Amino acid sequence: MSTPTPIGPNPGSSDNPFAQWDTPQKKSTNKVKSTATPPKPTIDLTPDPSPTPSADLIADYVAYADRFEIPQVMHEAVMITGIAALVNGKVRIKNGGQIVTLDLWMLLISRSGSGRNTLLKTFRELLEQIGLGSLIHRESWGSGSFVEQYFSDNPSGFFFWPEMSQIMRQLSQSHFAGARAFITDLYDETQIPNSKHYRERKKKEDETPAIEFEHAPRTNFLATTSEAWFFSSTRKDDVAGGFIPRWCPEVVLEDSKTIPTPDEADPRLIPPLLEKLKAIAKLEGEMDMSQVRELHDEWYTATKRRFNSQADKYVADAFWGRHRAHMLKL
Repeated sequence: MSTPTPIGPNPGSSDNPFAQWDTPQKKSTNKVKSTATPPKPTIDLTPDPSPTPSADLIADYVAYADRFEIPQVMHEAVMITGIAALVNGKVRIKNGGQIVTLDLWMLLISRSGSGRNTLLKTFRELLEQIGLGSLIHRESWGSGSFVEQYFSDNPSGFFFWPEMSQIMRQLSQSHFAGARAFITDLYDETQIPNSKHYRERKKKEDETPAIEFEHAPRTNFLATTSEAWFFSSTRKDDVAGGFIPRWCPEVVLEDSKTIPTPDEADPRLIPPLLEKLKAIAKLEGEMDMSQVRELHDEWYTATKRRFNSQADKYVADAFWGRHRAHMLKL
């Protein structure tokens, strides 16, 4: 291992800002006694009235949100999913003859806890300041039919599952039959789902309302779960059916910080973040991949070779089919 290189000037050099403490100083012969109280340093927290949009939205958001005992990588995942949700349906990726949406399902696998509700609350409060708080959905579903009705009424948004194990158990119940397959099929699908009509009744009030779609729903999920549950409960048919491979997993190994009293948010960081989010929300059209085409093609060739070398080819193929799209979206 190489020896770390010190940051900053050498202790003995003339440009060392700490040189006055490193070398003996001559005692002054002029004794001057000051009675003035030195002024306390002040920090101007007044927001800039004409903010410049953030140059690095994800890094700046982490600086704003990193006030709690939550690993930074989890804040990054929130913003990445949020960016995708802001423009999903308006922006798409054209990779040659392939069209890819910005459907992005992020799965954070961490220790139990990790401040999952605080994780989303911080981001929602930011969105509310530009009138986009309704972008985030935390709906509880009561049946498989209601799942379809919900996506018919809410064809886009940022869906947050604070405990994926609870959702998976729910979708396995008999009255949710077909719901998981329905959600799975929404991913990157540009065709409008089939409408569902029910038998007519003698009395109009006894009829079940039809489920009709005007648009192909766009889905952006952020889910969190514990490492113990995910690796012990994920079954091979969850992989084979395509549900698990659609998720972009992030195993959070970073240790939580010790913060007895979280700081207040720095108000100076908010305006640049809001300006950038507003600018992103206005984007439309196709993403230009010309500047990263060569890099993407090199990555694709090398990564496909690694997946093909896996012993369990069946599982590897299921993940590779979605992982290659994850890279385009990220």
